[in-house]
Amino acid sequence: MGGFAGTNSGTIQNCYALGDVNDAAGATTYVGGFLGNNAAATGVAVGLSYSIGAVKGSGTNVAAFVGIDSEPAGSITNSYWNTDPNGSIPGYYPSGDTGMTGMTKAAFKSGLPGGFSSMIWGQNSSINSGLPYLLVNPPS
Repeated sequence: MGGFAGTNSGTIQNCYALGDVNDAAGATTYVGGFLGNNAAATGVAVGLSYSIGAVKGSGTNVAAFVGIDSEPAGSITNSYWNTDPNGSIPGYYPSGDTGMTGMTKAAFKSGLPGGFSSMIWGQNSSINSGLPYLLVNPPS
């Protein structure tokens, strides 16, 4: 269970998830703010993405960005999660992939995160509550 997708077996780039993820009943094995499972498959990658919502779950693989990263280190790059509601849980399982970083909501609003291109991403205090958004599909 994830804020953007439950399982990824391909490439996800330039995406974001704003909502909370809640699996308090423990019905799902892997729970993440962006992805539940970054599945083991050739060519699986996540980049230039973020999640902002709170993550709750009762299982052992509950994380702020990816519930489980089955891929080798380096498969996730320039991706971020909000530490404000998720301070006590890790960003991902297992540890080792350094391509994910926790940020406060204020940091998200202060400028585009590292690696995000201003040709693809926009930021305006009156759009998307000041959070980064995709220029090709700005929120109303």
